Amino acid sequence: MKFKANTRRRAAEYEKDLVQQWKTNKTFEKSVEMRPIDNSYVFYDGPPFITGVPHHGTLLSSVIKDAVPRYQTMKGKRVERVWGWDSHGLPAENFVEKKLGIVSRHEVGEKISLEDYIVTARDSMVSNAALWEDTVDRIGRWVDFKGAYKTMDKDYMESIWWAFSELYKKGKIYEGERVLMYDTKWATPLSKAEVTMDAGAYIEVTDPSVYVKFKLLEDNKSKRITAVKKDARVLFVCYSNAGRSHFAQGFYNHLTKTNNAESAGVSPDAPWKVALSLVELETILAELKPAGIKTTATMDEVGVDVSGHKRQQLKPEMLEKYDLIV
Repeated sequence: MKFKANTRRRAAEYEKDLVQQWKTNKTFEKSVEMRPIDNSYVFYDGPPFITGVPHHGTLLSSVIKDAVPRYQTMKGKRVERVWGWDSHGLPAENFVEKKLGIVSRHEVGEKISLEDYIVTARDSMVSNAALWEDTVDRIGRWVDFKGAYKTMDKDYMESIWWAFSELYKKGKIYEGERVLMYDTKWATPLSKAEVTMDAGAYIEVTDPSVYVKFKLLEDNKSKRITAVKKDARVLFVCYSNAGRSHFAQGFYNHLTKTNNAESAGVSPDAPWKVALSLVELETILAELKPAGIKTTATMDEVGVDVSGHKRQQLKPEMLEKYDLIV
């Protein structure tokens, strides 16, 4: 009999039928339930970002992640496999910010409220679930999608905090320091794996953030700034809290016994004039906290007087006047 082309069923059709047979007969579920829990093989799987789509890199590793549990199942082990979604990190944030039309991290809180940002982020974390499940089924991987967890789930996050605290109590956690690449647009450090090494990966930008580096001298009581000269002109800036920069100005001038520090703020609606005195500030705080605030008494004890200092509106031309801006 002569062979006729295109008469056999295509592989894609076999795949769908086989997957459906597994689901109808609950083959995967039975492979777990029929084995005792005291003979378990625990398999930890780093979940993919839910905002991404399946591709060669994720699917290749997914095949390997399926082979190991199947091998252990063949040896009689009970291998529970639950799917997970990574809802944290820069890829998830970039996905949400593109959806909201945000081009800079600084627009969160200005162009859109933090509450709206979080609600949109949570709603976006289920956008590609159906695509992932269909694709993982097609490659023949056995995993529980119905009971899938998300890293943003409260129970999951609290379990991570618990595990971390247990490691800390056992002395397994230490603090290290390393030099990392930094994304000024999204205000976050990056690993080498997240940065392409192609031409154009590094660009010079104007970063609106202010970074101050101090040389510290440690003793048994405190850490002191030693790199700033005594006659340096210092400007303390705070966008929203007049008291912070105002008090910092007073403390700096008191400790250095100079009047070289000033304070300023930014307000597009009304420029700052004279900041609240400590007495006025205490009156406001006392209404919010019945027990009262003893800021004035504490300041008087060390001889700090900030009631006469003025807080000015920050303007670009002012920046050249100062040696240090904090």
